[in-house]
Amino acid sequence: MYRLKAMTVSMALVASAAFGQVSQSVDADFERRVAAYVELRTAQQAGLPTLTGVDDPAEVRKVELALAERIRTARPRATQGDIFSTDMAAAVRRTLREHMDPATRQAIADETIGRFPHQVNDAYPKSAALSTMPPNLLALLPALPADLQYRFVGGDLVLHDIRSNLIVDRIPEAISTVRH
Repeated sequence: MYRLKAMTVSMALVASAAFGQVSQSVDADFERRVAAYVELRTAQQAGLPTLTGVDDPAEVRKVELALAERIRTARPRATQGDIFSTDMAAAVRRTLREHMDPATRQAIADETIGRFPHQVNDAYPKSAALSTMPPNLLALLPALPADLQYRFVGGDLVLHDIRSNLIVDRIPEAISTVRH
């Protein structure tokens, strides 16, 4: 528990510096929501095999699917906005749009996988590439704990849990639609 609190404090300090346009209360609320999700995920991992990084891919997939099912059961009513509050989503949209330049837009267009159904608690399709967040935009967003990542799906921003392969939350139209 102490490590989780220390990580939350550390995340808050980094996020405050990088995401200065957001009020402290909105930022603190986001950090609280992320920490609550991480705590829930950690609790759901109890009893599952610990992966070492050299595991058989079939075993990794088995653990991933089991964790995803446990998280879905623990969050049966998970909806858009559970992590990204309305205020946080607006701040993220504003920040991303203010700092979007042609090179960044092109980098996103080159990497984005386009659209696929991506509701909260859905699996991120294994057939879809994992787009990376351009570093200049990533530096503007609040830092995330290990195994949670920002991803673009078209113009939407999703929060992807790579341990469970679940979409934890999403911000529709975070940036104007990227065209291929």
